[in-house]
Amino acid sequence: MSWSSGAESPTALCAHECEAQLRGPVAVAGTTTCAKTKSTTAAATPPSPAAAPPLIFFDPLDPCADAPRRELTEEEAWRCGVALQVFQKKLTKPREIHNEFNSLPCHEYLPLNEKGQGQYGKFNVKITKTRHGGEVELRGLKIQRNEMIYTLFMVQSHKVHSVLHIRYSTWPDHDVPNNSSDVRKIIKRLYHIPKEHPIVVHCSAGIGRTGSAITVLNTIDRILLGEWSALELVETVRKFRNQRVGMVEREPQYTFCYAAIVDELKELLSILEC
Repeated sequence: MSWSSGAESPTALCAHECEAQLRGPVAVAGTTTCAKTKSTTAAATPPSPAAAPPLIFFDPLDPCADAPRRELTEEEAWRCGVALQVFQKKLTKPREIHNEFNSLPCHEYLPLNEKGQGQYGKFNVKITKTRHGGEVELRGLKIQRNEMIYTLFMVQSHKVHSVLHIRYSTWPDHDVPNNSSDVRKIIKRLYHIPKEHPIVVHCSAGIGRTGSAITVLNTIDRILLGEWSALELVETVRKFRNQRVGMVEREPQYTFCYAAIVDELKELLSILEC
């Protein structure tokens, strides 16, 4: 982490150069390269604290460097004492921490009230139908955009977008489902979506569960199209990671991709045999 105090000051200092006066190489935050400061023959005057360059307390070139210590003022010590009590108390309530964490991942982007209608920025979203199939919930959505006319009147666009929203709420974060059946139910429904209609997949971070679901869907699709490169699952995931870092986040999720693909292929073949 670094702080910037001005456009002309260096981006960051190595931890062992935390004095106000520059005396050596400057490490640019986020890189491992160093740039020498310009030398001058003029007598240097120590800069004021306000002009001191920003500091970084972890230097990739010197990972064992310690952050400099400083004494707290009485007011700072009081603040730290209050904060310490709050955080220590929270640690005794793991359920509250769990609930807090679960509230972080995703903002509400569709109506969850009884009327099934809500406004999100410029868009009106209405739930037209809901159906449950095991752990999978399907919703039909109608989306209209509000448009400003001459900046005086708000009117609805006549164009209505229909969206199929599928929610799978019991896939645990950083983990895998007990079996692949629900994931494959979703995939089967997506088989019937016309190719010109885009499919959007998301979870909390957009890499673990999202990456796993996309890997299974993409691999089955390509196998059915005769693309034998789909048999190299490691290359599929590698390409996804080139597009988004961390796709298929954990090894159990990677193993789950193999298991789900095997289960789906077996089911497709059993239908053919019948």
